[in-house]
Amino acid sequence: MGKALLETTNERLSNRVNQRLKSIEIRKELTDEWKKRGLKEGVQFAALTDIITKAWSGNTTKEYKTLKSLKKENLRDNIYPVRYSLH
Repeated sequence: MGKALLETTNERLSNRVNQRLKSIEIRKELTDEWKKRGLKEGVQFAALTDIITKAWSGNTTKEYKTLKSLKKENLRDNIYPVRYSLH
């Protein structure tokens, strides 16, 4: 039973890592598109990120980070995998 549990845990960890890497790739594609359209990193990216976050969570990024008790951590590192496809 121990070996099976370890394999399941390793599989879940591997899936989570792969999902996070995919989310990084998707976010890069999104921000590259924003840059192509003339948007600037910083305030404009933050505003669009807030719109996206509010659409799937009902909260702004700041509100969601407070809800999750995050200070400086990256929100995308602390959301459930099902949300990756939405954020």
